[in-house]
Amino acid sequence: MKVWIALVLSTYIQGLITHGNIPDLSHVDFVEKGKNINISCNTVKTFDNTQWYKEKEDGGLAAVSRSGCHTPSGKYIIHCDKSVTTMEITNVTKSDSGVYYCAQSGLDQTFHLTRTLIVTDHNPMNPKLTILSSVEDHPNNSETTVFLCVALDWTKEWDLIQWTMNDTKQDGWITLDPDGSLQSLLVIQRSTQYAAVSCYIKKTRTNEIIHSNFTLGTMANMIDVSGEKSSKDCYIVLYVGLPIIITIILIHLIIILIRKRTLVKDTPPPATTPQGAFSKYATVI
Repeated sequence: MKVWIALVLSTYIQGLITHGNIPDLSHVDFVEKGKNINISCNTVKTFDNTQWYKEKEDGGLAAVSRSGCHTPSGKYIIHCDKSVTTMEITNVTKSDSGVYYCAQSGLDQTFHLTRTLIVTDHNPMNPKLTILSSVEDHPNNSETTVFLCVALDWTKEWDLIQWTMNDTKQDGWITLDPDGSLQSLLVIQRSTQYAAVSCYIKKTRTNEIIHSNFTLGTMANMIDVSGEKSSKDCYIVLYVGLPIIITIILIHLIIILIRKRTLVKDTPPPATTPQGAFSKYATVI
């Protein structure tokens, strides 16, 4: 369970920073694959040597462009105008999705968050919604159950993820990952014996709904309300399994004893040489 929660938290740390339980989408750009996008770096003065970075999966930064103003560098073109330096990314692909920063080249760099770019397909399909739960790896002494709802290939055409439990609305914590997956975390009390948990998203224009469901009743049957496993199954193992194990051990010991006696009977006694035989072949000096 601890490993599962650590994985969920690390996923949230890699996601975009949220305000409360609603993600801040003001600095997020959804761009179709193949188009161009401009990312601006607002500075006090024009930087002819502005360095641009993209956040890596491990949280580090990788340099993407260091060209001068109006000088193309591969697919990147830098534009400078008074207090704004802009990097144009041409013919964007899925690999261009990510979080971008800018900084002035030098020893003492200050990194400025610019934009988060999410590249989508020309005709994006409906998001795929699924629920991940910590039920299978749940500890006995835990009082909570964690659910993570993931909407893959989410776009702004859809509302944010909503939760219900037994037809009652629940509040979850939402983040948006640079790969375009919208995620929502829900924590409920373990004392709930039965719960029909559901997460869903709704399309803004058509009110089309995509949902994913999870029933908590199967877990409640295996683990009681206090979170401790029932001891009935253990008693069955002791009363039925233990005599069988003892019987097998006794049979094994009896077989060993029988084989030992048979081995002793079949082994001939060691040959002995009479004392007189030595005097008969003794060397005379």
